Amino acid sequence: MQVPLNSNIHYKCSFLIEESGEKANWSHLVGAFSYWISSHYAAERIDGVGKPWFKKGGVRSSSRYYSSKVKTDSLRTDEFGDKPHYWTLRFEHNGRENEFRRWRTDIGVESKSDDTYQVSTVVTHRLAENYVGEKPETPTPTAPWFLRFLASRDEWSLSVGPDPVKPKPFQITSDEASTFWDALRNPKRQVFAIALAADTNEDEPNTIPSESSRQEVDIICAGLNADELARLLVCNAIVCICPSREAINSLNSHVPDEYRLESGMARIYRPDLDPDDKYDFKRHRFLQKMKCMGKEKSLYKI
Repeated sequence: MQVPLNSNIHYKCSFLIEESGEKANWSHLVGAFSYWISSHYAAERIDGVGKPWFKKGGVRSSSRYYSSKVKTDSLRTDEFGDKPHYWTLRFEHNGRENEFRRWRTDIGVESKSDDTYQVSTVVTHRLAENYVGEKPETPTPTAPWFLRFLASRDEWSLSVGPDPVKPKPFQITSDEASTFWDALRNPKRQVFAIALAADTNEDEPNTIPSESSRQEVDIICAGLNADELARLLVCNAIVCICPSREAINSLNSHVPDEYRLESGMARIYRPDLDPDDKYDFKRHRFLQKMKCMGKEKSLYKI
């Protein structure tokens, strides 16, 4: 997808989505996009989102405050019958906090088989040409809501390369430490892996409750919230947590010293990890609490 001039990329991703439930089909997938637009603050006066034109192709706009515009297009081939081979969506609108910031979301869907689709998304924003004044603060990148919606549904299975996608953290148990290291070294991995280790000591071997009991309890390691990261970086990164001293030790028993994860540390493992390259470990940055004069301070090493 071509990014317009003078625009900033807010978020982009590409993932494979596969039907895994009885309710999942082409109409259900497009329905998720129409539901997202219909519930968006900038789409109040756009009529007919989700109607037949939305699936086949058309343009609707509103000249109200947010100046919103929705455009879809589709291309059918004999290979997939009534289902489009390619389908695109563009949603444009002015910002809510800053009316001079113009937002654009582009979505492209390619049918790969009867039940599998490749979805690409790019979200950009730019300031209006007639804007005068101090440049406003750049918004923090976040994943569009529909990505979290699709990734959380049982009807769909999302993946990026060999890795499944979920908008929540994965737990690294002692039994899964070896599997996690194998996944990090997989040359086909396309997403970042963010691993967070519980801030533990020998007297507190498990400071993070198990997945079945913690529910919505926030997990914070090295100042980072695991649940929030998993939601904001869905399809761009996999967030994993080592919930206990036992899990941390088990992971470190499988990885070289340069890739270790210590108590209270957060580490970002980039794709193409190569432990045979003696300088590769420098690419995989970490944050860790530091102590000064015997007292813990809010400082982090990176």
